[in-house]
Amino acid sequence: MIDDQGRFTLANPAAEAILRVESGSLTGRSLGEFVTPEQFQMVREQSEKRRQGEKSTYELEIQRPNGERRTIIVTA
Repeated sequence: MIDDQGRFTLANPAAEAILRVESGSLTGRSLGEFVTPEQFQMVREQSEKRRQGEKSTYELEIQRPNGERRTIIVTA
């Protein structure tokens, strides 16, 4: 889960594994560390849709700390 500023407020072990970070290290960090500015803006737009009651599904390209890139599908 991320807040209105795009910071992680809660991350389960699966999210930590996908991003390849240490357990407990995501809380307080920005999703912007793992995506391009354009992707980050898209996430914010999709989050606003959900706040208005709409569902959303989209692809998001992440970059892990080691530079490896992966595409994930987000449904919320």
